[in-house]
Amino acid sequence: MYDAIDSRLIPPHMRCSMIQYACAGTPPGGFLSAVYSNDLMEAAGRADATNIRILAAYAAVCYSWMPRGSVGSSERVRAWCEKMRDAPSLPLLEKFPAAWADEVRETRRLIESWPEPAIGDGEPTKEAPVADTP
Repeated sequence: MYDAIDSRLIPPHMRCSMIQYACAGTPPGGFLSAVYSNDLMEAAGRADATNIRILAAYAAVCYSWMPRGSVGSSERVRAWCEKMRDAPSLPLLEKFPAAWADEVRETRRLIESWPEPAIGDGEPTKEAPVADTP
């Protein structure tokens, strides 16, 4: 069913936000939070003129490319952000479609530029990046 939906319909700035959430636990904005939480009414209410027309594309991306456990409810979204914030995952970048290559490269560069935690302090020093959203 979702194979027929073109992932390139998702605007580039939204792709970046989606990739950063999946790979680094960057908290999503209101619209994407509603999408990830499986809350159609909230997503429709928060969508701009572009995103309201392509809600099915967001569903396809969540179904096909978002990591297991990262979508489905607001509790899952919160837990995913907490889990990934301290342990970003570069291998998850490979899950996204080839059409999103520019956004994947940008997220890889961002994650790789984070400072490493100081040895022995026991506390991570990395903070999740803030996604650029309009």
